[in-house]
Amino acid sequence: RGTDTHPSGGRDVRKAAAAAAAERGGRGAGSSSSGGRLPRSSEEAPDWRRVFVGNIGWWVDEEMLQRVFGEYGTILDSQVMWNTKLLAKGKRVNREFAFISYTSPEEAGVAIRHMHGRYIEGITKDKDGLTVQYEAQGIAKPAQHAQQQQQQQQQQSAAAQQLLLQQFQQQQQQQ
Repeated sequence: RGTDTHPSGGRDVRKAAAAAAAERGGRGAGSSSSGGRLPRSSEEAPDWRRVFVGNIGWWVDEEMLQRVFGEYGTILDSQVMWNTKLLAKGKRVNREFAFISYTSPEEAGVAIRHMHGRYIEGITKDKDGLTVQYEAQGIAKPAQHAQQQQQQQQQQSAAAQQLLLQQFQQQQQQQ
């Protein structure tokens, strides 16, 4: 089938997203008609306009996705990940996931709320429905991201203060 699976046999969305990020750099067989984009560095803020779409049928292409997801906002880019081994043999089979970029994070959020878990005849691979989520799913949403960073800094600062206090107390006991 050409999809990445976890050793347990289930889908590994993170692995698929990482593979897609690696492919995005070259925009080879998985490219769409829109301009390319470079992979994000780890320090760069996540793009909340970009949505991961999983559990699509192997036959789905960019136009089909744009037709279905276009009703939730203006699509800048759609990218179906194609199975390059089968494509080289002349068979057009996708890897059963894609990415869609909207013009705003709000439009992406609306698409996620309306499409996640939904079964759409001719698009969805099986009756389990689509998996639709932010591409940067492992990271908090934009407003929460800054708050989480601040909390982490506070926790690190408190831990450093605790360590200094323990060191000071040990020195006091030794004297």
